[in-house]
Amino acid sequence: GMSGTYWSHISVNECNLILDGNTTIVGDLTLYGTLDLKGHTLTVAGNILYNGGVLDINGGILTVAGNILHQAGFLNINGGTLKISGDYNQSIEGYAYSTGILQMTNATDKVIIDGSFTIDNYENDQPNQARFTAGVLEVKGNFTQRSSANPSVIYNYEWSDYNFIPSGTHKVILSGTGKQVVSFENGG
Repeated sequence: GMSGTYWSHISVNECNLILDGNTTIVGDLTLYGTLDLKGHTLTVAGNILYNGGVLDINGGILTVAGNILHQAGFLNINGGTLKISGDYNQSIEGYAYSTGILQMTNATDKVIIDGSFTIDNYENDQPNQARFTAGVLEVKGNFTQRSSANPSVIYNYEWSDYNFIPSGTHKVILSGTGKQVVSFENGG
């Protein structure tokens, strides 16, 4: 388990980690493995580089002072809250499609992004796999949906066109104080 304050950059690489208590990382978090908040609070003073595995907020609170770059992996809000002071970018280094998944399926799921939200992947909302069915996604910056997966490279690439299809009780709130740009490459 893990709890307390860590005064450095932390890398979780191919292991399973469950929080035993509230935890603060004064630095960046690089994640390629399983991290379960188990109802606790994880505060990251820097950025999160998410390269794969499972990040389960699981009724807890994940607060990120910087940005999240979600290149791969399954991010399950799971009754918890994700607060990001910077941007949430689901892509590879901001320019290519991600294989990451963001899932919001509980009524108590909250994602609050002070910066911008970008989703560009090809796994979300495959047939019968609705990813955004409940909870609230609040964005104060720009909202961008892209589908840059290349059809000649990716089998079933057409799913990338459907990577943000909210349904059920899921809500998106655009709460910025200034101009917000909303961009859908594949509008419906």
